[in-house]
Amino acid sequence: MSILFLFDGGAYSDKAIDVSRAAAVDCTRPYHIENVWCDSLCVYTNHPYATPFRGFGHSEQAFAIERAIDLLAEKLGMDKWELRRKNAIRPGHTTPTQVRLNRSNVGNLPACLDRLRELMKWDEWQRIEIDAYTVRAKGISCAWKTSTIDTDASSGAILTFNPDGSVNVISGVVEIGTGTKNFYLTATNGC
Repeated sequence: MSILFLFDGGAYSDKAIDVSRAAAVDCTRPYHIENVWCDSLCVYTNHPYATPFRGFGHSEQAFAIERAIDLLAEKLGMDKWELRRKNAIRPGHTTPTQVRLNRSNVGNLPACLDRLRELMKWDEWQRIEIDAYTVRAKGISCAWKTSTIDTDASSGAILTFNPDGSVNVISGVVEIGTGTKNFYLTATNGC
């Protein structure tokens, strides 16, 4: 399988190069594909520079890969869920970057898919036309996201230990929905 991702990085690279790298690292999604070649290029253009927000390159490649799997299932005359389960990555397989997986770092995707099939009642229906303008449909997709933060990225915090045993934490962390502002640290005697 050969994959080519082209990321519009704008006129400056900023973090767009890291986004394109992140997409390449997880290019197969959580599927076992033994022979894969992925080129993920960050292209300079005359657009404003691009930078990550949440998906960090995964949202873009998710659409491309998951849509390709849907189309492949149709060509094979196979259920989309079944094709995903058959090719789900498992312990003992390797990632596109040749990291060997085990139960600790990959979990049990086939079991998750089995449970999902049951919960969403996949076999009952996939598409219902409500009227001429409304369709209700079910879809399925698998995802994984590894950390591709630079290994030499800097970070820091200021800790102030108060006489009552509490600790003030001052950090430049930005809240983007991850719950970082809900972080509380308390110290007790003996800490």
